[in-house]
This record gives sequence, C-alpha cells and structure tokens, in this order.
Amino acid sequence: MIVDQKRFRMNLPQKMIKFFSLFIPKPDLIFYLKTDTSIALQRKNELNIKELERQNKEFIFLSEKRGDRFKINYNNGDFDTSVNKIVVYIFNILEGRLKLK
Repeated sequence: MIVDQKRFRMNLPQKMIKFFSLFIPKPDLIFYLKTDTSIALQRKNELNIKELERQNKEFIFLSEKRGDRFKINYNNGDFDTSVNKIVVYIFNILEGRLKLK
C-alpha cells in the first residue's frame, strides 16, 4: 500500500499509511520481484513506463530501509527460475534457524 495506493483503491496521506503500518505485524521476509520496465510492459500492460519506474524506485528505497528482511529478486527471466531462487533462499534461512537450536 505504501508504493501503490491505486491498486488497493486507497487515497490516504503517506504519513497516515506509515503510521498505521506501525501496528501491522512485520513479516520475516519480503520479496520484491524486480523486472525491467520494458519486460514488465510486455508481460502485462497495466501501468505506463513512468509509473513502473517510480514503483521500482520506491521498492528499492523500501528495501534499503527494511534491511535484511527485504529481498529483491530480479525477475527478467522465466517464472520458474525466480521461484526456485526464492525457495532456495527460504530453505537456507530455515536451515540456518535449525542449526541455531
């Protein structure tokens, strides 16, 4: 909601959204599937190039603020490759947690 209010049919001030986000439980991991704007337009022509670029920049900014919980997965290739990268990453995290116990 912070990056794309239109998708959620909302029109609230950013400060209000950020305030309410303080009360939402934080996920362990957040994945952003970043795609070049030209590829995103070929796949699904919902937004214009300016909006896609703006959203990419916003998600990059969020990833810098959220630190190691926010992972960017570059999704210019095929779907299965992206899914496999994410699954391997999650299994590595879970394996690390098991070793700590």
